[in-house]
Amino acid sequence: MLVVSMLMTLPFVSQTPTMQKVAAPESNSKINFVNLRVGASSADDNGRPQLCLEVAPLAFLKVQDRPFTRVSVEACGTGAGVLHDDPAPEMAHFRVKARVWEWARADWGLQLLGGLGWAELQVGRDRAGFRFSDAGPEGSDTSGPEASAHLRGMFDVAYGTEVLVELTGAAAYLPAARSLIPSKHPVQPSLSISLGFGF
Repeated sequence: MLVVSMLMTLPFVSQTPTMQKVAAPESNSKINFVNLRVGASSADDNGRPQLCLEVAPLAFLKVQDRPFTRVSVEACGTGAGVLHDDPAPEMAHFRVKARVWEWARADWGLQLLGGLGWAELQVGRDRAGFRFSDAGPEGSDTSGPEASAHLRGMFDVAYGTEVLVELTGAAAYLPAARSLIPSKHPVQPSLSISLGFGF
């Protein structure tokens, strides 16, 4: 009788808390497919706001059942040649960004991103295309490689949207900058801050 009662208690012993397998907590990593931000940059002298559009083109790929949004492409500028024709100095940025660090909570988080691409500095009216080896016949614009670092805050709002605040530091090397009129130093640092919405 004692043996029978011991055998009947075995199923209950196997369900004790010490034997249960605890599932790993779900990652709170913030996912952003596209965002549009408005801000200001130290590289712009035309008094117009800087506009940034960022898209994650590889989001259709899945990593651990989550969209791959660690890599994105971004374009920032005041819209010279498209939204206005102001000849005052301004710089446009075209870069690929990669998320290298993240600290996330349920409804907000911080991200550190690195960027590589190129920048275009114009000191006159915008001309079509990019000039990497000269400043054009009028000495109005030139382009070169650029590296950047970004600190981003993301705050959930509703329906999968979030507010983004981003601080960006960048440095561009423009080989033909001394040919601009007026002449500029080949190394052009910039600092910008922007605010916007994304999903």
